[in-house]
Amino acid sequence: MHEVAIAEEIRDIVLKKLDKHKAKKVCGIKLVIGELTTIVPDALLFALEVVSEKTPMKGAKIHIKTIKTKAKCAKCKKEFEVADFNYTCPKCRNQDVKVTAGREMIIQTIEME
Repeated sequence: MHEVAIAEEIRDIVLKKLDKHKAKKVCGIKLVIGELTTIVPDALLFALEVVSEKTPMKGAKIHIKTIKTKAKCAKCKKEFEVADFNYTCPKCRNQDVKVTAGREMIIQTIEME
C-alpha cells in the first residue's frame, strides 16, 4: 500500500509549510490526484489520518480532487478523455498520443491558523 508512504510525504511537506508560516494548526488540505497515479483516495485519506495523529494536522479536513486521464493526438491534435485505458484518438483513430493529464499529485492548498 503505497498510500502510507505518500501520506507521510504529504505530512512532512505540510508540516514544513506550517513551520515556515509560523502557524499552529492545519485546518484543511486540498489535494489534486491524477487517476494514473493509482492512488486510492479512501486509502490515502485513511493513511493521512493515521500519520497525522499527534501532529498539528490531526483533524484537518482533507479534500481530494481526482483528475481524469486525458491525451492529445499527435496527428490531428484532438485532446480527449481516456476511458478504459483506450488511448486511440476518437477522431482519427491514431494511437500515437501524448498523455496530458492524469499523472498529477499536487498539494493545491493548505489552510492553517
